[in-house]
Amino acid sequence: MNGDGSDSRMRIGFEWMQGEGWTGGLTYLVNLLSALRDFEPESATTLVLRPASLPEPAWEQFRGLSGGARIAAPPRRWSPVWALEHLRRLGRVPDRMWPGPIERVCLDLNLDVFFSRFVDTPTRVPRIGWIPDFQHVHLPAFFSDQDRAFRDRWFQNTARNARIVLLSSEDALRDFRAFDPQLAAKARVLRFVAHVPDEAMKNDPSPVCRQYHLPERFLYLPNQFWVHKNHRAVFEALKRLHQRRIRPFVVCTGLLNDYRAPMHFADLIQLVSRLGVRDQVAFLGLVPHHHVYLLMRQSVAVLNPSRFEGWNTAIEECKSLGKRAVLSDLAVHREQNPPGAVYFDPNDSECLADCLARVWETWQAGPDEALETAAREALPGRRRGFAKAFLNAAREAVGRSQQ
Repeated sequence: MNGDGSDSRMRIGFEWMQGEGWTGGLTYLVNLLSALRDFEPESATTLVLRPASLPEPAWEQFRGLSGGARIAAPPRRWSPVWALEHLRRLGRVPDRMWPGPIERVCLDLNLDVFFSRFVDTPTRVPRIGWIPDFQHVHLPAFFSDQDRAFRDRWFQNTARNARIVLLSSEDALRDFRAFDPQLAAKARVLRFVAHVPDEAMKNDPSPVCRQYHLPERFLYLPNQFWVHKNHRAVFEALKRLHQRRIRPFVVCTGLLNDYRAPMHFADLIQLVSRLGVRDQVAFLGLVPHHHVYLLMRQSVAVLNPSRFEGWNTAIEECKSLGKRAVLSDLAVHREQNPPGAVYFDPNDSECLADCLARVWETWQAGPDEALETAAREALPGRRRGFAKAFLNAAREAVGRSQQ
């Protein structure tokens, strides 16, 4: 692939994917890079473009997964470089005369293709764009007018300028076709697969549960505390079950802040107190990711009551670990299809209460040896397929650029 013919491996660059309070992009990137490293080491050289301001500890999870190349800090406002960047974005300076900072790094590194969420302008180095989901289209009330307009521009520019657009599900592909039918031919579905370290399957969950002072039996809800994640439905279901003398315990982990609704977590704390179920809920906030695996394994079931998802990481981790789940009845959750899952209407707390009662009274806490063995045996093949599908998209993007 390289111009000097010295190496047949593609050189693939990756955007540092992290937003305010959003960990999903980095989780996606770690899973993808680890699959490429483990199953396609001879096919690709990977490089993650690191922001100049990124502290060294934040890079730790990528050691051994990929090389890193630092991106220069943004130019000072009103400097000559800033002015050229601004004119380029306005279309007043052609990219061939002044490529953007990412493009310059891609050219300097002799990359064959670059994977990112944002593709603002046409580029010389072929781009693979990733659109995580179309939540703002389905749940517009949860976004400001400015946020919705920004996401529309982001997706339109990415669809227009990327060689290939990756979507995480067939559900998202349907949304993309409706969003921009003329560019639907660029879209490819790449369902990511969660890698679970061997130690997560071997370690005893009990010490971590004792560390957080948790009971032996609990339901686990590992969602960020964002409005659309729908924790309210679970707490209202607990109230209904309390009246039926059924008292499940629910453990919640995740980021406590939603920039769209800064008081949301405080409102949830008031809600559980008002409903009289405060002693049935543990709020742990963000916990180390290796603790998440152990909490999943010890739980009776993993819950996801969300009103919308693109391709949920926790459900993928359930599939990789061998853990049953109780899920809102969304098309994408059905598509993810974790073994033995139970589904409920996310807008019906009575339906959820019935599901939780059945699960709490009939399912066992702790690791399920049969499910874990099946998951462990299937995981290498699933991860290999993930790596191959991404490489096929990368090769297609490079081929399109050469036509």
